[in-house]
Amino acid sequence: MKKILWFLLFLACFCVSCSVGAGTKVKLAEGLDPSVEAVDQECAVFYFLWGQSAELEGLYEESREAYEKALVCDPTGEYIMRKLAMLLINMDKRREAAAWMNRLIERNPKDEDARSLLVNLYASMGEVDRAAEIYLEMLKVDPNNYNVMLLLGALYARNQDFVKARTIMEDLVKKDEKSFVGYHYLAKIYRDLQLYSKAGKAYEKALELNWSVMLAFEAADFLEEQKIYEPAIDLYKKILQEDETDEKARGRLARLYLKMDKVDLALTELKELRLYVEDELPVDLAVSRILMEEKRFDQAIELLLTVLKKDPEFVEARALLALIYYETGDNDKAMKLLHQAKPGSANYEESVLFLARILQESKDFEGAAQLLENKIADKLTRKKSFYVMLATIYMEQKKPAQAEQVFLRAMDVFPQDAKLIFEYALFLEEKGDQKKAIEYMAKVLEINPRDPYALNYLGYVWAENGENLEQALEYIKAAIAIRSEDGFVRDSLGWVYFKLGKIEQAIVELQKAREMEPEDPTINEHLGDAFVKAGQYKKALVAYEKALSLAGNKTDRAKIKSKIEALNK
Repeated sequence: MKKILWFLLFLACFCVSCSVGAGTKVKLAEGLDPSVEAVDQECAVFYFLWGQSAELEGLYEESREAYEKALVCDPTGEYIMRKLAMLLINMDKRREAAAWMNRLIERNPKDEDARSLLVNLYASMGEVDRAAEIYLEMLKVDPNNYNVMLLLGALYARNQDFVKARTIMEDLVKKDEKSFVGYHYLAKIYRDLQLYSKAGKAYEKALELNWSVMLAFEAADFLEEQKIYEPAIDLYKKILQEDETDEKARGRLARLYLKMDKVDLALTELKELRLYVEDELPVDLAVSRILMEEKRFDQAIELLLTVLKKDPEFVEARALLALIYYETGDNDKAMKLLHQAKPGSANYEESVLFLARILQESKDFEGAAQLLENKIADKLTRKKSFYVMLATIYMEQKKPAQAEQVFLRAMDVFPQDAKLIFEYALFLEEKGDQKKAIEYMAKVLEINPRDPYALNYLGYVWAENGENLEQALEYIKAAIAIRSEDGFVRDSLGWVYFKLGKIEQAIVELQKAREMEPEDPTINEHLGDAFVKAGQYKKALVAYEKALSLAGNKTDRAKIKSKIEALNK
């Protein structure tokens, strides 16, 4: 910096001597108006260099002041205006930068770089129309400026004005049939406009003009989305012809074969893939999963044993092997593997729960409970899910008091855990203590006011009990806003409308719920009740008969039968 300052001092002296020698007087420009043409070049250079040195030091305000003084000395200095504009952009003073770029363009209307920068400034300020107007003005002067057409189309697309973007890009490819970028943009725009046939043709043309691996992957993605699998396969194969070691292409090809149920072809690609990857064990794991899904258990077991021999700590492989042993009825081997899971490992929690489940299914409730009690006793090994599982085991043994004690212990350890409190509330509901269940479900909402299932529970219970119906409607609408595709939440909304006497709205929502969960007996029964209220008895009978065919509980079946009998009288 000192060297720069000494240089500037020398330059200042030089400038002064030049000015005196030449008998020149510097006239200050009025403000910074470039129309004032009094120029002192030496003075301008001095302040310009001062501005540059200050900018390099990060002294932006000092730099700005120096550039402005340089423009006083030379109001016509386009290079100074450009430098000042760039500085203002770095200072996040975009509107002032835009003003200087406009002055540059006034001085030199053909300066496309200045126009492009101004467009970006306007776009960054959200003034897309002003940005587009600049490009449109340029196209009036030169209608065949393909670069400007591309930039304008991209601007519209970036602002999600896909109709205008489409118009510009279609005009471009008519004028320039070899515009690879134009066709590529058009493909993306057509996708956004859901014109999928046109998008496919645009991708095809772009690849014809300029084949590239990146574009081929993008086009293949599109084809897979549209379930046009064979052309996608062709693209992946072409990529592999150019580079047989391309892991991404081979992996996607294998995945696509699986989608098409061509399992052997998928396995072939994965076996080929393992030749090119640095670590073949994850590939072997993927192959093992496929073999398991295909019930080729012996092959899967053999491969996983080989994997674990190479890496005994490959926890995903161990977990998958345990699952296969369980599926084939070899619980002893499965449990031996699950016992190897270490606290802190990726699948430790799942392994303990799986182990407890095997013991539970084997009716070894004492062993399952003892396993979980041991894990809970140590703060290094306890997980909240272990408490819930333990309570479930006690409930299955008809020991509600022990189950409740487990929940209370859990909430002492995790007092603000909304999911745990939610599980306890459901336990209370199952135990028959609905009043207390409502109290604890309200606590869930104190911790997380947007818990959709707590909102749904309270709303449904109030509706079922015929109380707080307006608040029930408010709660369930809030749950729907979060879980709009949940059939059970949708059923609750229909049921609240039913209880409010809004039968038409109830039928609409209950029909939506049945579409989402067609095999649920309660939803079908609710819909039958709504049809009865609406006087649509034939539809009610169909709904009740469906509910009866699905109901498993004797009490529920008797209730539905009585409703059917009442309609048949």
